[in-house]
Amino acid sequence: MDDIVRTKAGRWEKVFAYSYLGFTFLGILGNSLLEDAGVESFWIRILLIVVFMIVVLVVLGFPAVCAGRRRLAVDRANGVVECAVRFPSSVSGSLRDLWDGGAAQITADGLAFQPQGGQLQTKPAGKKRKLGHFVVVGPAEMTGKKTPGWGRSWSIRELHTDAGRIHLAASPKSWALIEGRSNREPHGTL
Repeated sequence: MDDIVRTKAGRWEKVFAYSYLGFTFLGILGNSLLEDAGVESFWIRILLIVVFMIVVLVVLGFPAVCAGRRRLAVDRANGVVECAVRFPSSVSGSLRDLWDGGAAQITADGLAFQPQGGQLQTKPAGKKRKLGHFVVVGPAEMTGKKTPGWGRSWSIRELHTDAGRIHLAASPKSWALIEGRSNREPHGTL
């Protein structure tokens, strides 16, 4: 089975994701430079450093967010959405009961899911699972399970597939694509 192909993360997304590594160095360097420049108050130096770092975050963050939105739009145009799944009918505490982040591909044959290494790692981290034809049932009833922290606007819905019942968490734009391609009438073993 072929892997789910996603658009690679852009340069700005990677720079923004790893920019926190340089903040410690910038903070120490900025503190000593401001002290040498004659800024005596420790709190004034800290305030100036924090303001500088916020400006850097905004300058790096704007192109990174734009690049991320473009990447996800290209993926959605190819029928691939960033999501997380869990199998609610599995044994409590098992690996299938936990949320697994990755990508889902919606095709004429149904739905397939493949775990990914992380938000910027668009390469597969596991084998592709074919879930078959699917029907979106509605919002999932979560009893004691915490929702994944991938996105604030993500919602969780229950799907019936050839592989059984699953909970899928995705963004509103991803849900629009998924529901647009959902089977209206159950097929086979649904």
